[in-house]
Amino acid sequence: MKALINNYKLIRGDLKSSFIIVLFSLNISYLIYLGSSSAFCFFIFFSILSLFYSGRNNNLLLINIGFFTSIFFYEYWDIFYGSHYFGGHLSDDYNFDVRWTKGYHNKYGINPIYIFKHLYLVEGGSGVLHNSIGYVYINVFLRYIGDFIGGHHTLNPRFLNVFFLFQLSVYSGKIAEYYWKNKKIKNTVKYVVFLFPVMLFNSAHIFRDTLISLILVYTFYGYLKYKRNALFIAFSLILFFLLFYLRKANAVILLFTILLLLVSEKKIKQYFSLSIVTFVVLSILTVSIFSDEILTLINRYTEMNSERFSGIGGKFFSLPIHIGFIPRLTFLIFVPAIGIGSFYQFILSFGTISQILFFPFLFFSFWNNKIDLRLRITFIIYFVGVALSTATFRHVMMYLPFAVILVVYQFNSTKIRLSKNYIYTLAALIITFIFSVVLALVF
Repeated sequence: MKALINNYKLIRGDLKSSFIIVLFSLNISYLIYLGSSSAFCFFIFFSILSLFYSGRNNNLLLINIGFFTSIFFYEYWDIFYGSHYFGGHLSDDYNFDVRWTKGYHNKYGINPIYIFKHLYLVEGGSGVLHNSIGYVYINVFLRYIGDFIGGHHTLNPRFLNVFFLFQLSVYSGKIAEYYWKNKKIKNTVKYVVFLFPVMLFNSAHIFRDTLISLILVYTFYGYLKYKRNALFIAFSLILFFLLFYLRKANAVILLFTILLLLVSEKKIKQYFSLSIVTFVVLSILTVSIFSDEILTLINRYTEMNSERFSGIGGKFFSLPIHIGFIPRLTFLIFVPAIGIGSFYQFILSFGTISQILFFPFLFFSFWNNKIDLRLRITFIIYFVGVALSTATFRHVMMYLPFAVILVVYQFNSTKIRLSKNYIYTLAALIITFIFSVVLALVF
């Protein structure tokens, strides 16, 4: 039996090594064909960086899958949609890579103080209202580096995003390892977070969501392990400052998460009633102080989502918040929408089907006392926050790593997979979704 297991491990190791060699060769060959020295340098640099983390073979495999995915969609959009950017349109990734950054360093160097002036001129006066000047500046800096080493290429920020996703998967695994000291769970979390279709797809483009998710996950891990370390605290303040200029709403949520992690789980459970009262009071104070801004934001997202989501999705967000609360939460389990209208929708559908099938394990994890209450609360806050605001397939990256950690642990700690409770919970989810659809249609 031992010989059989050893042979299996040897064959698996050989297959992994072969797959790495094939992917690396394909990526290198394409970049040589492309003739972009900056893209080649970015590829080599991030490949080398991945070797500084434990599990080198796994790291090389994952990051080369990520690079290959970036190259694939770079060509896919151009071949089928006429542009290298998401959907073939002038979407956010085009704006961040070209419209909002091109020409900046030629005029102002890499001094960030001119960002508002630059955006003001580009946007015809509305640039001062830009909601992510931090990510604009990151792409300005990437364009500067790219031009310095042979010419900027749009694959450069995509490769950086892949490396961010790699780090995100590593620290998600470290959170699981911190709690359960189980290498199998750690590696499973690492692989699932990186390879989850919507996570990998978003990271193959020039979106800020991967970096935002990385900051949230890394800060959570840091305050679990290093909250008494002055150097880490100083670094976390820098990250908070960066996050504020990436997306302000996430900075507010991160601040609450940090405050939550500064209190031990034991004390939260010991003074649970007081914790609930404190949370309610803080929530009321926050809502009272920022009531106009919060209502404006909710109404704006409600209108935007009603128009942005076609068909039934738009009707979900047409429901008043007091009626549409549960439907919106349910709707997010089914995002991205399952579809076969295009190749990328087909790929993303696998992730959505997984979300539905593994939902019962996520639900069971909420009642599992072996899971840190602070981890469960963090996931719920991020999930509800996305459900009540944007509910887009890009913003699910904020809570998905925490969901994966919860589900992987719950799945591994549950002996009976397809129990009656599993079937009942899955049926309840589907019935709730159907009810929500009917409600949205008739309201």
